Amino acid sequence: MSGVSAIDRAIFDWVIGHRVGLLDAPMWLLSQAADAAILWGVLALVLAATKRIGWSGFAQVLAAVGIASMITSGILKPLVNRTRPLAVDAADLIGTLPGSPSFPSGHATNAFAAATVLAALLPRFAPALWILAAAVAFSRVYLGVHYPLDITAGALIGVAVGTLVRAMVPRHADDATPTA
Repeated sequence: MSGVSAIDRAIFDWVIGHRVGLLDAPMWLLSQAADAAILWGVLALVLAATKRIGWSGFAQVLAAVGIASMITSGILKPLVNRTRPLAVDAADLIGTLPGSPSFPSGHATNAFAAATVLAALLPRFAPALWILAAAVAFSRVYLGVHYPLDITAGALIGVAVGTLVRAMVPRHADDATPTA
């Protein structure tokens, strides 16, 4: 799978070719904030501390992100070993090139794992959470460090992991969790 399909490359090229300079810095900042799932950990910590999701919800987000990270970085990236887009064209990069393989996107996996858990706990805020997760994932293509298939696979894995984590939580655990 180290190769790139024509459609994957075409979408990547289209995104890179339609960048808006005004978005370069915000996309880079968003991606940096989501590095190592820091954005999601901080968000979950704030929501738990303000009693929006409770400490059980915080633990669920951490579990989802931890499992998602193990699956992507520990298993799939080394197994698939897909070359990053920079190897194709160095001019496409904004920021620095990650040293790990490209498939699947860890940022997308973590974002969608966390958003899945948080959206279940805070259904009123689900649209904003999904938009934030999608923006994190898209930022990786925008910056030139992932192909669209990388973020799509990451999003699907993240939703599956988040759903699995939620399914493992006993029903009564959320009863004491305040929701927005």
